[in-house]
Amino acid sequence: MKAAAVVLVLAACSGKVAIDPTDRTAVLGALNRDIPARMVSYLDFELRQVANGIRPLTVDAIVPAGWVSSVPDDRYAAWLSPKAPSRLAPLDNVMALGVDCVGTCGAKDWPAVIAAEATREVPDDGLLGDEPLPEGGRVRWGRRGNKATAYAAWAAPGDVQLRKCVVRLAASTRPDRDVVDAIGVFAAACKAARFTVGATPRSGT
Repeated sequence: MKAAAVVLVLAACSGKVAIDPTDRTAVLGALNRDIPARMVSYLDFELRQVANGIRPLTVDAIVPAGWVSSVPDDRYAAWLSPKAPSRLAPLDNVMALGVDCVGTCGAKDWPAVIAAEATREVPDDGLLGDEPLPEGGRVRWGRRGNKATAYAAWAAPGDVQLRKCVVRLAASTRPDRDVVDAIGVFAAACKAARFTVGATPRSGT
């Protein structure tokens, strides 16, 4: 399930019916169907528009139902975490959607910047998946011990900041099958995020 969770939204190479990645309702249904049966009592996803109310940044996103947002700073449209703990979801788990200049704001060699950021967030040790995305983006996900991380980011030539989705999960009990199985689904959810920065909607699809 781990890698297939991302592949199935792009093509039928996982053995499942191909899903148009621009059809957000279909992507949502596929992600929820891909959650292992043992996890459905405490993990399902929903479509939600998130915004921080501070700057003109909104994200149409697929996010975990019941996770609530606090905004640590104005780079983030949402900093989502569980309202109550579960086997998968200690309260410090997070799904963050926002923008980042990665240093001084301005046009950069974004593919190189994103590759470096993705590797920093998800080192090769424990890597579960890594693939390019449209608009110069990349998604990468993996695990370390009983923790797992997904990182997706996009930036087109001339952009002064990148758009990103970062997920960090920690299992509250061992073994850690839940975070390993869930992180691919979260990576696919990140890929479906559609950002509106100012008046221009942007996404990785």
